[in-house]
Amino acid sequence: MKNTILGTVAVVLITSAISFFAPDKKLKQKITLDKSIKVLNFTNNTKSDTTINIICQILKVKNVTIIVVPIVNEDEKQMLGYIQRRGDIYLMRIQDNLTDDLLLEVYVHELWHLMDYESGKLKKVSYGYQYGKFTYSYETPYFSRPFELIAFENEFRLKNEYYTKMKSH
Repeated sequence: MKNTILGTVAVVLITSAISFFAPDKKLKQKITLDKSIKVLNFTNNTKSDTTINIICQILKVKNVTIIVVPIVNEDEKQMLGYIQRRGDIYLMRIQDNLTDDLLLEVYVHELWHLMDYESGKLKKVSYGYQYGKFTYSYETPYFSRPFELIAFENEFRLKNEYYTKMKSH
């Protein structure tokens, strides 16, 4: 009888220990990065690679290479960031001293432009930008460019989608 009780106690303790130390799959899931999205990060923002990959997944962008570098030119210091398409590669320049929240805003804004480039909606031409059927010269004021306004309009939603995705992982 004594051995049966000790055996039962041992089984209960071992089962409890296994369930206590085993990872809870409901609480934490691994973030899956899309290997078709390549991010080369040359900034001080160490989380940029993962953040950019996840935002691209939210935007359903695949098969892109993005190089992220800090803004260093004096004439660009007033900007928070911008993205340029250079053949098959995107060059994203960002301020290197942004708060995490502001950095996320810049990423979702610029990656919205990347999505527009990838879909063919936005094209850089020698005299400005072509968006849909219309062309906007470099002299067109920033807030008069519809593709900029649309990127701004989607920042809040994309940030929320990003936070929701991160919270569930």
